Amino acid sequence: MNSFLQGPAPNHLEHVWLKMSAMVPPSPHPSAVPAMWRHLEMVPHLELAAKLVPTEQAERRVLILVNPNMGE
Repeated sequence: MNSFLQGPAPNHLEHVWLKMSAMVPPSPHPSAVPAMWRHLEMVPHLELAAKLVPTEQAERRVLILVNPNMGE
C-alpha cells in the first residue's frame, strides 16, 4: 500500500483524496502548461489501485491527472 501511495507522482498522477482541498482554489491559477498522459504509462497505476484498494473504499482508487506545472 505504501508503494501505491507514493508511486504515481513521477508520472504526474495524484491521489484525489490527498488533493481535495486544493482542487477548487478561491482564485484561478493560470500557470498550467501543455501536458500529455500516455495511456500505457498510466495503466499499471490504475491496475495497482484496483488490486490494492477494496471496492468499499473506491474513492481511494481515484487518480487524477495533475498538470506538471501546477504541483505542490
